[in-house]
Amino acid sequence: MYTPVKKITYIFNSILFPSFSQIKEPNKIIIGYFRSVQLVSMRSLPLMAIISYNAEFIIPFIFGSKWVGAIPLVQILAFAGAIQSVSLLGSVIFSSIGKPEINIYLALIRSALVVVAIFIGNFYGIIMITKLLVISSFLSLILIALLVRKYIDFSLLNYFRYMKGSLINVFILTIAQIFFVNVKLLNDLELIKIFSMILVTIVTTYIFHSEILNELYRIIKNKLSTDRN
Repeated sequence: MYTPVKKITYIFNSILFPSFSQIKEPNKIIIGYFRSVQLVSMRSLPLMAIISYNAEFIIPFIFGSKWVGAIPLVQILAFAGAIQSVSLLGSVIFSSIGKPEINIYLALIRSALVVVAIFIGNFYGIIMITKLLVISSFLSLILIALLVRKYIDFSLLNYFRYMKGSLINVFILTIAQIFFVNVKLLNDLELIKIFSMILVTIVTTYIFHSEILNELYRIIKNKLSTDRN
């Protein structure tokens, strides 16, 4: 569940580290970090929400009926993966400002949170373990944001403002999920449900992220033009 979003984050980190290392102004570093959070969250949060809300169709369709038992776990862990994809971006900040040891401490803290989640959840079952893993991922996200803020001052509200579009997207998808479940359409119109959620994500992404999408388009266009020349 974590693999796709981790790969996205690692790709961003490999690109961002040399760029941030050359930037000496804290304000520029934090703006670059915010925009990276925006780019990753606008893909990973809606994607994981769609996977979670359609796991009852996706899991048997892709992996077969033998994996039906994993559906409740996927529905919960998808959100842990989405949160983790954003929180992992913080590691590039600490490496860029000459504090790579913080990443080691964070890894230890994350491991401790996972151990605690598994230990406590073990008394209540596997579903409780997955729920506690989501909570531990959220706590890691908050901790990383606070640590970044310790070295580069910024507003936490501004941090979440860059994720506003993605969070609104997930909220709309959640409303759609409630609608499909309550009107009993889930069993007969799975594909319509998935495609409608994808359409909502595309429209919402363009509404809230058109500026950065246009900028990416210009960068890719210029890159292709340079390569041809």
